[in-house]
Amino acid sequence: YTGHKVRAGLQTGLGSYAIAASASYYDRKYDDVTPGFTEKRHDGVQEFSVSFTRNVTAHIDLVLSDSYTINDSNLIPYQYTRNIAGIFMVTRL
Repeated sequence: YTGHKVRAGLQTGLGSYAIAASASYYDRKYDDVTPGFTEKRHDGVQEFSVSFTRNVTAHIDLVLSDSYTINDSNLIPYQYTRNIAGIFMVTRL
C-alpha cells in the first residue's frame, strides 16, 4: 500500500507529574484488490493517546495510559475500533 501519516502531540510536566497527549491520522491506499472483494481497500486510521506519569522515586515512575484507534475502511470487515488502557511501572538504573 501507499500510506501517508501525520501526527501531533503535546507533553508537559509539573514537579513529579507529567501528561502527554497525541493524535495521528494514517491514510492507506492499497495497490491490489483484496482477495474476496471487487474494489481496492482504502483505510483511514485515527489514533489518539494520553498518558499520565507520576515520578514515585528517583528511579521509579508510575504511568497510566490509554490509546484509542479507529480504522475506517471502505471494506466493512476491516473496520474496527480498539481501546488499550495500561498501567506501567518504569524503572531506571
